[in-house]
Amino acid sequence: MHHRQAGQGDANLAGHETMELHELLNFKTACAQKAQMMRNDVSDQQLRSLIDHDLRQSEKQIGELQQLLSGATGEVHRA
Repeated sequence: MHHRQAGQGDANLAGHETMELHELLNFKTACAQKAQMMRNDVSDQQLRSLIDHDLRQSEKQIGELQQLLSGATGEVHRA
């Protein structure tokens, strides 16, 4: 089984794969926005820390999805 890494062969994505990446990017961006809004209302430090961790992970994942889409289409995608 061959696993493709980001930046390797991204231009070979099928149309439905590109569409699914767009959907994932939109979903991940919406989740990050929701977490950011919730963070502003959280007073518990432990919960705020968990939300901050989630936001950092989301930013990383959003960037990775944007890179995959850029390689697939030759365009820069921002959510």
